[in-house]
Amino acid sequence: MCETRWEDAWDKEDGTLKTVDLLISCTGIWESELALNVLKRKCALKTPILFAWAEAHALAGHSLLVGDTGGCLACGMGRTGVFARRALNLPEEQAMVRAPACGGFFQPYGVVNISAIRRMATEHAVHSLLGKTPRSSLRSWVASNDALAGKNAQLRPEFCAFFHETECVDRVLGAEWPVDGNCQLCEKG
Repeated sequence: MCETRWEDAWDKEDGTLKTVDLLISCTGIWESELALNVLKRKCALKTPILFAWAEAHALAGHSLLVGDTGGCLACGMGRTGVFARRALNLPEEQAMVRAPACGGFFQPYGVVNISAIRRMATEHAVHSLLGKTPRSSLRSWVASNDALAGKNAQLRPEFCAFFHETECVDRVLGAEWPVDGNCQLCEKG
């Protein structure tokens, strides 16, 4: 298993990260992904970056391509890395499950939902590599109504409104990713 972090590769300054056609980050580590986003926005990195992640229980997932034009990762995240355009509200007691006998917590999910998210992100990456998505763009997937009901998850109305859709479950939605006027990384000046 490779244990090299992108930060280590960047620090080597051998140019590897500057010559690839696309970077894909699925770490879910806000500090690391924000640092990668900062490099992109400060023009130290010309390569498009695709960030991908799952919401609780993999009932929804997102892939955000940060290109040279349009918004960046910070345009849709709060200070602690919570996605402002998340698809679902979940009851607090559903968010984490206690692991028996060890006191830890986890979020259970199955291969079906995570596979749908992986497929969506892979297609987004391929479209970027083929030059079909030069601007920043967001793709999101939400599980079926039955899966949402099983976890008492509620679809957030503002999620569907962002995509200008009324039916947002069991499908992939896509839209250009706009610059947030409050984003300090994207502000002009």
